[in-house]
Amino acid sequence: MEKVQQVVDFLLTYKSVLTALVLLVIWLLRRLLLSMIRGEDAFISEKQRNWMSRTKNGTFVFTLIILFILWQSEINQFALSVTAIAVAIVVASKEIILCFTGSIQRASSRSFRIGDWIEVGKLSGEVIEHNMMATVIQEIDLHHGQYHYTGKTATLPNSMFFTYPVKNLNFMKRYVYHNFTIVVKDFVNLYPLFPELTEKIEEHCAYLVR
Repeated sequence: MEKVQQVVDFLLTYKSVLTALVLLVIWLLRRLLLSMIRGEDAFISEKQRNWMSRTKNGTFVFTLIILFILWQSEINQFALSVTAIAVAIVVASKEIILCFTGSIQRASSRSFRIGDWIEVGKLSGEVIEHNMMATVIQEIDLHHGQYHYTGKTATLPNSMFFTYPVKNLNFMKRYVYHNFTIVVKDFVNLYPLFPELTEKIEEHCAYLVR
């Protein structure tokens, strides 16, 4: 029991060692949870992506809380010592603050989730991951009417959500509009053909409107 107390006293005295051990344990736990969620699947499902994203964000927040608790006294002293340069720190970390607040804005507005198609500025794609700092999308070509994946991934800083409107294209993920143009030599009255064409269209699209 005395040895345990000595170890505890040592770790509390040398907080850097305790911090390193805590970070190592959290990292190992995070790796274990992610491997359990992923399993041995070759392709990750949308549900797995959701749980992996929650695990990453949860461990990140938990790590921040633990570090704050361990170094609370030092943080308080540091905060008092840098009061005079607080404005400079805010200006220097403006982009980081915007990314954090952009993440809060996204979570509170529920503008999209993993698996949704979104368009932010000139970038569009399927959301495959989001965290406190950025959102990762699998890029999709929407500007040529093909709706194909380009094979590229784009990382959007969450600060972009304050600069550009976020368009949720999840409806377009399921349906694509097609326009057909029929050219004939002479004028032909197509109205008598409408009932037959409508019947054929409804027959081919019946499974979409169940």
